[in-house]
Amino acid sequence: MLTKKFTIGMLSIWFTMLFIFFSFSKISKINTSEETILVANAMQRNSVSEKINTLAYGGKVKEVKQEVKGNVKIKVKQEIIEVKTEVKTEVNQNIKEVTAEIKQDIKMTTKVEPKIEQEQQISDDLYWLSKIVYAESRGEDDKGQQMVAEVIMNRVQNPNFPKTIKAVIFEGDGKQFEPVKNGSINQEPDARAISNARKVLEKKANLIGDNILYFHATRLGNMNKGNQWWDGVITEFVHGGHVFAKDLSEG
Repeated sequence: MLTKKFTIGMLSIWFTMLFIFFSFSKISKINTSEETILVANAMQRNSVSEKINTLAYGGKVKEVKQEVKGNVKIKVKQEIIEVKTEVKTEVNQNIKEVTAEIKQDIKMTTKVEPKIEQEQQISDDLYWLSKIVYAESRGEDDKGQQMVAEVIMNRVQNPNFPKTIKAVIFEGDGKQFEPVKNGSINQEPDARAISNARKVLEKKANLIGDNILYFHATRLGNMNKGNQWWDGVITEFVHGGHVFAKDLSEG
């Protein structure tokens, strides 16, 4: 009887312990599940937070890029404006300088205009007188060239000859002067011939008398004073390579 009670008591204790064990295991499983859920929830929250942070960072980067682009555009525009301003200023300054130079040139041209007009008036005479001087006496000294020019001018002023320098040079189909015959009259005069012709035109030279109307090369003779070339024309003097003659009818 005692043994039976003992056995029953032991079984009760054993079942009680089993119940406690299983209860504890269930509680542990429940706790574990709850912890798992909590961990999962935490991980999910972290993931969402990271996504949010990523999106926020991406947005921030985009804003920064846009700001940088905006600043670059503004700076470039400012530099372009500055360059345009500098170029415009330099161009305006150059225009002012060129305008001033042109005005100065105009003033200078205006001042010398009377001289230019005078030069144009005598240019044809000076041109042909220089050509005959050069063709006839390029190897002569200044006096010799001026004497040749004075003979031409004496003829222009004499009623027995044409009234212009060119007409005197080409009188009688060009038979009056050797350069017209051989074509050397077509050579351009040098500066010395032009200068000596100008002096005669401006009456700054007066080396022979008004009655000296002829000359020829010394190689043709008549080198002595008084030598008669033809009736009324005799040798007056020799200078350099030319013999000069006067017309007795002219005094």
